[in-house]
Amino acid sequence: MQYNYVYSDADKDIATILDLPKTWDVTVVGNLTKQRLATEDIIVRLSDKVMASACNKKSACIIVDDSSRPTPANVIVTHIVTCLHDTGIRDENIFFVVSHGTHAPDSETMMRSKIGEAMHERFKVIPHDCRNDCVQLGISSNGIPVSVNKHVYEADLRIGVSCVVPHPAAGFSGGNKIVAPGVCGYETIRALHDECRGCKQRAGKIETEFRATINEIAGMVGLDLSANVIINSKREIVELFCGDPESSFKEAVKYVRSHHSVKLPRAVDLLIIDTYPCDRTVNLAMDRAFWPLFHYGTATEKVVLAECRDGMGGHELFSTKQPFMQRLKRRLAHFSTKEMLCLPERVFNIVKMLRKFSVRFSVISSVLRDEELQRSFKNATVIRAWDDFASDFMKRRGRRRIRVVIVRSAPLVYQGK
Repeated sequence: MQYNYVYSDADKDIATILDLPKTWDVTVVGNLTKQRLATEDIIVRLSDKVMASACNKKSACIIVDDSSRPTPANVIVTHIVTCLHDTGIRDENIFFVVSHGTHAPDSETMMRSKIGEAMHERFKVIPHDCRNDCVQLGISSNGIPVSVNKHVYEADLRIGVSCVVPHPAAGFSGGNKIVAPGVCGYETIRALHDECRGCKQRAGKIETEFRATINEIAGMVGLDLSANVIINSKREIVELFCGDPESSFKEAVKYVRSHHSVKLPRAVDLLIIDTYPCDRTVNLAMDRAFWPLFHYGTATEKVVLAECRDGMGGHELFSTKQPFMQRLKRRLAHFSTKEMLCLPERVFNIVKMLRKFSVRFSVISSVLRDEELQRSFKNATVIRAWDDFASDFMKRRGRRRIRVVIVRSAPLVYQGK
């Protein structure tokens, strides 16, 4: 059997093949095959909502997520711009902001890929900097200091474009999250993550303090419209929910809950996790795709398909470049008295960190090195050649029937009940 998959490389995807022995009993879950939306269907879902929001507005800011997120913004922003023109907003009064949050900034090539070459050439594109160019908006109802990108705040119209997928803290990405933490100042982002109770699992409940605070901050900023896309395993848009940021987000979440849950087999000899389309860095793959590692015990060997062409990755709040104990000490140093109110959740998160640090698995990558990977995962190793691993694995397991599960599109799916 051959397993065909792709990995992310700068502004393109690279196709590759995993040869699996014919004697293996292979189950593939998470293969999201729904056909992509036709262009005319995308226009129908966007046009009325965008034009209604843009009526009598003089300037527009389109907020898109950065290259670490799988949103194919380039597919829909052209249609958004057309709608803005139809309401009288001229090119010079339309601009893009890339919502980096506390992530490492995108290169110009990455930003061109995100919104498309033509859009990048035609409009001003501003990468958000959480340390600079922010304006203070006051304090949220639960005491979070709120600052936001001044360019976003000063626009007459603000439109967010993002992808709704399972998220470990917010339940799901998308909606108002494009603003908070996306284009907020560092102190806002730090306090939001440290002091607000979130959900304890991917695809968990969205009625949390964390999400409520995100919604409140977006309301203070004035996000007018949210375009929430759903993608398949090829990163194609299969559904789009556009409208009021909260209600359109909830519609998108309902769709993902209905269509993207999977059930993993109870017992297997080998687990293979396909981390595309969140495979650009280890930090991102860990956050979005490693979840199946903890479904199986030590009797199951685990392999992660994660080329990670951009290495370990950068995130000011949760860096994987530092040794694990240094990161743990850094997190404890930020512990505030207010966090005592959600102490059980914080203990739960530290336990999760320790489990991630100790889990044993291998990563197939041509660029990662054992020593850098083991700073974050002490029992992780890098595989250069799949064939050598497969041969060695069969020798260890003998000739008995080998049960294998492959989790395709791991960042896009979640373990159902």
